[in-house]
Amino acid sequence: MRRIVAALIVCLVALGLLLLVIAASTQPVEIRCYPRLTFAPADVVIVVRVLRHRDNEALLVTADSGETLRSSGIQLDGVEAPITHRFAWRALPAGDYTVAAQLFQNKRRVRTVTTSLQILGSP
Repeated sequence: MRRIVAALIVCLVALGLLLLVIAASTQPVEIRCYPRLTFAPADVVIVVRVLRHRDNEALLVTADSGETLRSSGIQLDGVEAPITHRFAWRALPAGDYTVAAQLFQNKRRVRTVTTSLQILGSP
């Protein structure tokens, strides 16, 4: 009986971990900055993953330090659009940036995700 209970517990834990992995990989929008900490002037790459959906129309990515603002936008073609989108910004000045990716569907912003980027003054 103990073996059956132990096997059942192991199966439930494995199922729970599997569900966590699936949930983490199905976020509608994910954003990453490379590098997240660097020296000015900085060349930065932003990678945004957007799950395909028939209503996806546009993606807007911004980096805002309060003193400097950079933005890039692209049109998405619903389920035909690629999942991964890469944006590169050159020579960003020093600052603490909030980087945001905004997904638009049916002419409305439906999702915004953010991350941080820190660019230090020249060494």
